[in-house]
Amino acid sequence: MTAAFRWTLGMFLLAAACSRRDGRNVGGPSVALVDRVVLAEPDSITLGAVPYFDRDRAGNLYVSLTATGQVLRFGADGRLVTIIGRKGNGPGELQSPSAIKVLPGDSSFAVVDLGRSYLSRFTADGRFLGGFTTPARDIGLNWSYQGDTAFFALGLHPALIGRWRLGDDSIGLVGVTPTRLLAAPKAMLTYGRPDAIATPRGFLAVLATDPGIHVLDVRGMPTGFVRVGARLRRGTPEDLLAKDAGRSPTDPRALQPLGSITVSLHRLATGDIALVYLDFDQTKEWNPAEMSPSMNYFGNFRFYVTLVNQDLSRQRLDGPVSLTTSEASVPVFQGDTLAFLTRPPGGDTPPLVVTRFVVSDNGCDWKPTGGIGPARP
Repeated sequence: MTAAFRWTLGMFLLAAACSRRDGRNVGGPSVALVDRVVLAEPDSITLGAVPYFDRDRAGNLYVSLTATGQVLRFGADGRLVTIIGRKGNGPGELQSPSAIKVLPGDSSFAVVDLGRSYLSRFTADGRFLGGFTTPARDIGLNWSYQGDTAFFALGLHPALIGRWRLGDDSIGLVGVTPTRLLAAPKAMLTYGRPDAIATPRGFLAVLATDPGIHVLDVRGMPTGFVRVGARLRRGTPEDLLAKDAGRSPTDPRALQPLGSITVSLHRLATGDIALVYLDFDQTKEWNPAEMSPSMNYFGNFRFYVTLVNQDLSRQRLDGPVSLTTSEASVPVFQGDTLAFLTRPPGGDTPPLVVTRFVVSDNGCDWKPTGGIGPARP
C-alpha cells in the first residue's frame, strides 16, 4: 500500500495461516489478533506523529511525547489517566523523551531523554524516583532481563550493548560495535537499528547490513553467525512506480528500494527467537504548497515476522502482513504478545490505535538455517 508517511521505524502485523503450494506447507508463523484499543487523545495536547510507547501487564499504556516533554498514561480502555512530567532540564523534567519502558513489577517506568542523554525513573502515578546520564543518546527500544538486570542495544556507540542493574545510577557497557557500522551511520536508516537480547549463554544480536543473527558470548564478543532468509519479498507497486516514471537514477527524488529492515528481536516463552522485519521502498516529491517547500515521502510498507528455533538450526520465514498505516512506532513485546501503536490513514488526524497479537509457531514446516557459522567481523 502506497501512502505518505512519517518515519518512526515501526510496523504492523496480521495473522498469517499455513497455505499449501505443491503439497507442502509454506506459511510463516502465526500472528493472531488479540484486541484493538483506540486512544482517547486529550484536546489540550497534540500527540502529533506516533510516539514511543510501552504497556504493562494490566493493559495501561505509557506514551512519551518528545515535543512536549511529557509522558501520558492511558488505561486499558484507552482513556487518559494522568500526565507525567514537563519540559525542562531539572529533576523530573524531560527535554526530548523517547524510548520508554515499564520496569518489572509494573510499579515504575524508565524514560530516555534523547535531548540530554539522560534516563529518568518515575512511579506509575508520576512521582520522580531519580535519574542519571547515559553513555549513549540512542538507548535500545527492546529490553531483555536476567534477574534485576536489563540489557539493550546501543545505537551509534562503540559498545554494542548496555547493561543496567535496576536501581543503580549507571549503565555498564558490553561488546563492541563493528567499526564498519560506526563509520556508516546512515546504514541504520537503510537496514535497521542494532538490537540485542540476553540468553543464558550470552547474547544474540542483529546488526545493520547483516542478513542474520550474531551469536555473542557473555562479554558480548562474537562467536558465530546464523544466516536468516530475509529479502525484498514483493515487487514495487504500480502506483509508486507511476510517481517515479521518467526520473533518472541520479534524480534525488528517484525511487529507492531500501531493503529489509529488522525492527525487533525477541525471545518467546518457547525459546524460539522472533524477528520482525519491515520492507519498504520510497520515492519523493516537492510540496510547493508549503511556505518553505519540503519533500514529501511516499512509501510502500510490507511487514513480516520470522521465527528461529532455540538452537538456531531451523527457521520459519515470512509471516506476511497486509495492513494500511501511514504512521507507526516500534512494536513492543510482552511475553508472546506483540503490541503496536499506529495512526491509520484517513481524515485530518485519525486516532492512535493500539493493536495486540500473539506470535506462535502454527505447525507448518521449518526450514534449515545451515546452523551457526563463523563469526562476522
